[in-house]
Amino acid sequence: MINKLPTLIAPKQFTARLAEPAHWDEALQYIGITARAIDSYSDRLDAATALLRN
Repeated sequence: MINKLPTLIAPKQFTARLAEPAHWDEALQYIGITARAIDSYSDRLDAATALLRN
């Protein structure tokens, strides 16, 4: 399970930590979360585009 991130975190520090082998499982979880978020956004953008074309 992914721990809740602190409110403020330096992106470079966070990505550097996930690049360490000990944190690869966590990094893979974030890859999945990010991919699902992008897919969801893409689906909504496609739906909005279809509405505008009709």
